Amino acid sequence: MKKSCLVLAAILVSLLSIILINGCKNERSKHDYLQKVLSNLNQIKSASYYSTLSASAPNDTLKFMTRQRFCKEYVNSADTSIGSNFATFDQLDTSKMNSFYDGNAMTYLDWDQRTLQISDYQNNPLPFRPIGPPFFNYTKSIIKYALDTKDSISTNLKDFGDSLQFILIIHNKAVEFFGKAFYMDLKYY
Repeated sequence: MKKSCLVLAAILVSLLSIILINGCKNERSKHDYLQKVLSNLNQIKSASYYSTLSASAPNDTLKFMTRQRFCKEYVNSADTSIGSNFATFDQLDTSKMNSFYDGNAMTYLDWDQRTLQISDYQNNPLPFRPIGPPFFNYTKSIIKYALDTKDSISTNLKDFGDSLQFILIIHNKAVEFFGKAFYMDLKYY
C-alpha cells in the first residue's frame, strides 16, 4: 500500500512538473511571439488602410457608435503624445479628409458646414491628449504595455488560421491607451 502511494505521488509530481514546464514554455512562447509582433510593428513607418471603429460606454458591450474610414498613419518620433501623425478620410471618397493630427493639434473638417474644428490641447486638464490613435500606434501601445507592465494582467492568443486575436485583461485597474498607457480613476468605470 505504501509503495503504491509513493508511485502515485511520483506520478502526480511528474504530471505536475510537465504541466508547469509546458505552461511556462507556453507563456515564454507567447511573450516571444508578442515581442516579435512588436518588433515587426516598429518596422512600419507609414501605412494606409480601411478600418471600422466601434465604441461603447465603459463596462458596456452595446455599441453606440460605429464609423468606417480610410486612414493614413505616419510614425512621428518627435511627437511625445502618441508618436504618430495621421489623417482620416471618407471611406467612399478618399479625397475627402475628415480629420488629421499633426503632432500639435487635432483638426476635424465638416464638409457640409464648411468648417474646421481645431483642438491644440492648450486647455486640456487631462495628463494626456484624448486622441483616438490610429490602428498601428494603438496596437503597439497595447502590446508594449502587455510586455512591460508589472500590473496584474491576463493575456491570451487565439489562432483563427487567417488571423490571430490578442486578448488582454487588466485586473483591478482602468487603463486607456493614448499613445502610452494612462491609468484612469476606477470610479468612472
